Amino acid sequence: MGFMLGREGPSIQLGAMAGKGVAKTLKAQRMEQRVLIASGAAAGLSAAFNAPIAGLLFVVEEIYHQFSRLVWISALVASLVANFISLNIFGLTPVLDMPGELVILPLKDYWLLLILGAFLGAMGYLYEKVTLNAGVVYDFLGKVCHIPNYFYGIFAAVLIIPVGYFYPQLLGGGNGLITSLTTSHLTLTVVFLYFIIRFIWSALSYASGLPGGIFLPILTLGALLGFGFGLGVNQLGFISTAALINFLVLGMAGYFGAISKAPLTAMILVTEMVGDFRQLMTIAVVTLVAYIVMDLLKGEPIYEAMLAKLSIPKDREVIEPTLIELTVSDKIAGKRVRDLTLPKNVLITTQIHRQKSEVVRGNTVLNAGDTIFLVVNEPEIGKIRQLLM
Repeated sequence: MGFMLGREGPSIQLGAMAGKGVAKTLKAQRMEQRVLIASGAAAGLSAAFNAPIAGLLFVVEEIYHQFSRLVWISALVASLVANFISLNIFGLTPVLDMPGELVILPLKDYWLLLILGAFLGAMGYLYEKVTLNAGVVYDFLGKVCHIPNYFYGIFAAVLIIPVGYFYPQLLGGGNGLITSLTTSHLTLTVVFLYFIIRFIWSALSYASGLPGGIFLPILTLGALLGFGFGLGVNQLGFISTAALINFLVLGMAGYFGAISKAPLTAMILVTEMVGDFRQLMTIAVVTLVAYIVMDLLKGEPIYEAMLAKLSIPKDREVIEPTLIELTVSDKIAGKRVRDLTLPKNVLITTQIHRQKSEVVRGNTVLNAGDTIFLVVNEPEIGKIRQLLM
């Protein structure tokens, strides 16, 4: 139907479900099950974008929010294997096959990167607010037309028809649009129009509830913003035409880094797609500035915000205890275990100090940077991480 949704988000979900299926088959413990789910998600991203390191970092930043040795080793292996199989056995090409010949921006032009990063951060905040609240459009239409929410896809199909008729090149996830930007000789006005159309219809496509992800649509919007910014400064005489593709790449990294609040994933993902680590410095500057602006505006990570809005029915309350791994943070470093105020049903069992495991007792001192293992009830994992880290 041409909805402005990507298949990369579902590929991450499918990878995670494959990991869960393996865990169920092997009758793995709950901790091992979470590791396999995270590894499957990393493999899905790696296979889609030919970016195994980004797949690993996505799991660390978006799912686990910490560097766990067990998780990152498992996720890295899964990412590398998935990338190898997709390229060499199935012969799949990456979703975004970016050109590798990019110019090196001189240091005197880095002030432009600061402006671009701030611009992308502000636009990322706007995207988050619009996308999270786009459902009110369908709620209004459903109320007027007396249609239940599981038929909202009908509205999305009707709304996408004008775009498909007048601008068919804008349909879909956007990978074709990204790769054609530098050769299509678009004006700044047309790029701005393309961005407005994709911005609105991407939010409407997601809010319809139809299956599809926002991963690639976010990269597409970032590419349009970066390319449009590059066209503007090019017309002012600040950069050459050859540098326009640089700003397209920088736009993708900064916009995704701001919206997802996963700057490392954004930097490495785009760097791996480009295949030129000489661009890492400029990508890092734009991404970090965009992230800081998003943080100052109190923006939330988009995937966490979406999860918080979902009303997932619970058939039963999971009370089975599980083992989790945490890094000792400044909040609890230097304290004895007996001095901690822990919630009920939480037990610290082991501390790994200088690669040696020790059983934790009441007088055990927790050392900053060490790894500790805790037994907690599964529904309380997020709460415990927030409390101790």
